[in-house]
Amino acid sequence: MGLLQQLGRLVQAQLSPNLNQPNLDPTDDPSLQVAETMAQLRNHRLQLRLAIAHAIASQRRCQRQQAQVEAWANHWRYQARLALEQSDEALAQQSLQRWQIHHKSAQRLQQQFQQQQNLTRQLQQTMADLEIKLQAGAAYADLLTARMQGLETTLALQQTLATLASETDQWQTVVADAQQLEAEASQISGQADRFEREWAIEEQFNHLRPDLGPQI
Repeated sequence: MGLLQQLGRLVQAQLSPNLNQPNLDPTDDPSLQVAETMAQLRNHRLQLRLAIAHAIASQRRCQRQQAQVEAWANHWRYQARLALEQSDEALAQQSLQRWQIHHKSAQRLQQQFQQQQNLTRQLQQTMADLEIKLQAGAAYADLLTARMQGLETTLALQQTLATLASETDQWQTVVADAQQLEAEASQISGQADRFEREWAIEEQFNHLRPDLGPQI
């Protein structure tokens, strides 16, 4: 379970991130660690497949050898029975000795076959467990990928919002400056209008003064 626990720690590190802090050290990229762990699991699966194939081949070879030796053992037992029926005890004794040799060899091969059969079953069970680990690891990898993509989207959105806020502040500053310039221009325009009216009154007064004649 060590490989899956490693994957679990990587995913857990990404499930509760602080967006203002780096999630992991750049040299400890979780996506690379997930890929490496999954590669290790696949390599283990390949090795297991080869081991299972070798075990099955050895098991079948041992089974064939055991059947052949057992057949020879039955042959010599039958020969011993024929010799006894013919009252040839010497030949029967020889046949029984050969039967015993083949019979013991067949028993050893039967034990070896059972051991290889048990080993094959263990390897097949290990393969089944490894397949479950690979499926869980793939699910962890998908979860981590989706989480990291979500984080990238969130960070990009935050950067966009920050840019918009900065641009809004700049625009508000420009608007305030424009309003101030407009107010100053309006004030200057008012002063100019007032000067123009005073000048027009003064000009009319100067025109009217000769018509009134000299004042006593």
